[in-house]
Amino acid sequence: MADQPPPKRQRVDVAGCDDAAIKGDTVSNVPAMEARMPPCPKVPPVASTECKVKRDGGWRWASRHGMDPPKPIYGPKDTVLWPEEATDIFRATKINQDPQYASRYMRWWFENHEGMPGRVPKISRSAYSLYYAAQKGVIFHSAGKFNQKKDGKKIAAAWKVLGEEEKQPYMDKIATLRALHKANEEWWNEELEAWRDKRIVRLRSGAELDPLKRHSMGLEPLCVCSKCGPLPPALPT
Repeated sequence: MADQPPPKRQRVDVAGCDDAAIKGDTVSNVPAMEARMPPCPKVPPVASTECKVKRDGGWRWASRHGMDPPKPIYGPKDTVLWPEEATDIFRATKINQDPQYASRYMRWWFENHEGMPGRVPKISRSAYSLYYAAQKGVIFHSAGKFNQKKDGKKIAAAWKVLGEEEKQPYMDKIATLRALHKANEEWWNEELEAWRDKRIVRLRSGAELDPLKRHSMGLEPLCVCSKCGPLPPALPT
């Protein structure tokens, strides 16, 4: 039976929420914060193991000889299942190194950031940005293409001649989005602090914290990025 891939990550950019999701000056109808910023899993999700078996002879060889299959080399179909932040890190690492190194790095990254809340979704910078995005979609659907230079100038000119009443819906929406973004950041900061405290407790319960000892034992280093924070001092024995 073919593997059932996990559900695709929904890239919920609150700037793209439609008018049905954001009404007036309330944010009660938008997705819950946990849905917009889901926690990071321990292992990078893959789109389908079966597809990797077909394209990677190493999987077939290992299966034929009763050995563990090689670690997967991730691609775009896999990263769409990941948190947005992980996707960006993988893409940058693959450009600077190679897919094999980037895949190995991401397995380490996911393991170190298990349970971390997802990144706060971005929002549009201004009411004009919302108007621009809406008109860009209208032009693309009507003409089948969009010329950044030519059509962009038309949108800018149309925005300048709009009256205050016509601009007001976009002004109201950007105000709602900013309020939602502020609430997202406050929630994220609280969740990140709680996650960091839990991580420290988990590391102290059984992990070797000394970097030199970890290296001598053949263990991977622990992450000390800005989100993880510095390693906690070892408890006295």
